[in-house]
Amino acid sequence: IMFCDSAWHYFKENRFEAFGNIHINQGDSLHLYGDHLDYIGQEYKAIVQGNILLKDKQISLTTEQLHYDLSSKIASYYTGANILNGDNKLYSTKGNYNSENKILLFKNDVLLENPKYTTESDTLKYHTVNKVAYFFGPTIINSDNNFIYCENGWYNTQSDISQFSKNAYLWSGDQRLSGDSLYYDRNLVYGLAIKNV
Repeated sequence: IMFCDSAWHYFKENRFEAFGNIHINQGDSLHLYGDHLDYIGQEYKAIVQGNILLKDKQISLTTEQLHYDLSSKIASYYTGANILNGDNKLYSTKGNYNSENKILLFKNDVLLENPKYTTESDTLKYHTVNKVAYFFGPTIINSDNNFIYCENGWYNTQSDISQFSKNAYLWSGDQRLSGDSLYYDRNLVYGLAIKNV
C-alpha cells in the first residue's frame, strides 16, 4: 500500500511518480517513508528520495536515496545510511537490507558502534534478530580494554562472544595474543588461540 500527497500514473509505461509524504506499507511490518518516489512496475522497483526512513520491527534506517525491490524485499543504498538496531548503531557508504531474512550487508567504510566497543570494517554482514556481526576483510574492534584485528570472523553483540581468524590478534593492556583462530568471551575476559599461537 502506498500513500502520498500527489502522483502521476503512466498507464502505458506501467510506472508512476509520487510526491510528498510518501509512505509505503508492505505486509504491515515494513514501513518506508520519503519525499519523492519513482515506481517501475515491470521491475517491481521503487526508487525513493529525500528524508528516507525505513522501519520494521528490527531496524530503523535513514538515508537520502533508497532502491527497494518489492519482489525480493531488498532495500539498497549507495550514498551512505545510518541504521539503529537496539543498542547498535551502524553506518556504511553502501549496503543492502533483506527484510525477509533480516540481514544487512554493508560495504565500504562500515562502522558499528555499541556502548561497549566500536567496530570498523570493509565488509560486514549483520543479522538484526540475533544481533551477530560477520566480518569479511580488514576489521578493527576497539574498546576501553582491548584492541582486536582480524580479516574474517563473527561477533555476537548480545552475548559478547566472538571468533576471529585470518591474521587475527588481540591486544589487552601490554599483552598480545595471536593465532590462526581466536575465540574471545568479553564477559569472562577469556581468550583462546588455536594453531600458530
